[in-house]
Amino acid sequence: PGARARLTAAAVVEPAHFGGQRLLGVGAGTLGLRPMALAAYRRLEAGAPGRTDVQLRLADALTRSGRPAEALRLLKRVLDMNPDNRHAMVNMGIGLMKLRREREARRWFTKAGVMGPGGLDMSKLKQFRR
Repeated sequence: PGARARLTAAAVVEPAHFGGQRLLGVGAGTLGLRPMALAAYRRLEAGAPGRTDVQLRLADALTRSGRPAEALRLLKRVLDMNPDNRHAMVNMGIGLMKLRREREARRWFTKAGVMGPGGLDMSKLKQFRR
């Protein structure tokens, strides 16, 4: 069967398996199956509340699914717990850009160290994108 069928079967067979759901989210996201990726990351977050890595993946999936405002609320919680999390800072900037809040986005990009006087440093920015 195709990749989509295998991913769907994995979600049904092992809905509570942390590693399986993480791989499901990554695989679905890679294939552009955003609703499936989002659902997998939501299951992960429900099963492992407070895990920064899961929250960052969920926030990224939310942003990619056209829900940047929801992603920003989640990223704010991450930054409240860990104010130095550069991944969350970069994702805040990306979400704010999607909402056309450029001034705020520039502040987050600068704080994360991916923006300087010359603008965004794309090589540094790519290090933070999953």
